[in-house]
Parts: sequence; C-alpha cells; structure tokens
Amino acid sequence: MIGLEETGRVGDSVYFKAWDEYDHHSLILTKAKSAGVAYVAFKVEMLDDLAYYESK
Repeated sequence: MIGLEETGRVGDSVYFKAWDEYDHHSLILTKAKSAGVAYVAFKVEMLDDLAYYESK
C-alpha cells in the first residue's frame, strides 16, 4: 500500500498505519471471497466532537 506502513499480520488480515499515526493501525485488510466493507470507524478528540459530527 503506497503511503502506509505494515504493522502486523494475524491470520488472513494485514494491519497498516499512516506515517504519523500514533495507534497500532488505521486500516485492516482481510482476505475474503468477496469484496466489501465490514467496519468503519472515526476518531475524535472529545465527545463533543462526536456529537457535532453526528448532527451533520
């Protein structure tokens, strides 16, 4: 993946993060029989930020 660093592998999953990411990973790609998205999440600094974006 261009611009992402591999941080680990578990089973059929590969974990990636961006160069400035402080968490272990921000993307997981898992081998599957069909294409799809299993889970999407967003990070916020404060709960008030979450409420703001939920209202949009």
